[in-house]
Amino acid sequence: MEPDRLSRWERWGISRSSRKDVHKKSADTHPNLQAGPSHNEGLPPRFPVELRDENVIDSHPITLQCLPDGLPFPDICWLKDGEPLRTDNRVQLSCAPDGRYIMTVLGSTSGDAGRYQCVATNCAGRAVSTCYVTLAKLPRQLVRPAVTQLYPSGALVSWEDLETTGTVVYQLEMFEKEAECWQLVASDLAEPRLHVTELTPGSSYRFRVSYFSESIRGPLSAPSDEVTIPHRQQDSFKGMSLSDQKEVDGKNQNQIATSSAILSSKLQKPYTFLEERAR
Repeated sequence: MEPDRLSRWERWGISRSSRKDVHKKSADTHPNLQAGPSHNEGLPPRFPVELRDENVIDSHPITLQCLPDGLPFPDICWLKDGEPLRTDNRVQLSCAPDGRYIMTVLGSTSGDAGRYQCVATNCAGRAVSTCYVTLAKLPRQLVRPAVTQLYPSGALVSWEDLETTGTVVYQLEMFEKEAECWQLVASDLAEPRLHVTELTPGSSYRFRVSYFSESIRGPLSAPSDEVTIPHRQQDSFKGMSLSDQKEVDGKNQNQIATSSAILSSKLQKPYTFLEERAR
């Protein structure tokens, strides 16, 4: 069959056997239709393709579509939260050549969220297809990451921890000055920091980060300041301001103190039974 002569059933992948089953079921439900439809009789409306729920980012377009059918072909109307849908230059209705009925909202706002229904009606009955539209806020951009420590062949990169009730994972990329392109360092990171290893001493790098939350990817952050990987450990603070050096050194000392405290709490002095009675 030539593509331009395909019916809307073939375009939507609905087989002839499926259509026969539908018509047979309708005839079994309405015995007076078995002899064939007359002027006042027909097949009740149905939706071979239903509306689907949509989760749309705020300000992005909304597109809902369904495929109604019936004999005679039903009248179609759209409802929003149980009321007739109001159309204008932003909210538009259309019918595609393959029989799809389409509702489009340009530049969605919070008021566009809710329940949408396509209602099909003919002399044999009525059918309704329903879906729900929810709007998500536009993902915000993270503050650019910071390189808080340098050491030979590596760097500690930290960034803002996104506060959200859902699950958040991060993706870190790096730009090596000599390579002149961004490369993926790691993805599915649960913590807002990463020790990046296997870097080339003497080479310069920048880093950027993005996040994934509830099937939404946030935009990439601005790149970090450029840093050069030291050849020796004592070169780790080169290129950093004195205040940054003190801050990094203070963090290192705090980490050492915390680790020592944890270790001390786990090590207990052995004591005898008599010492225990005297306590």
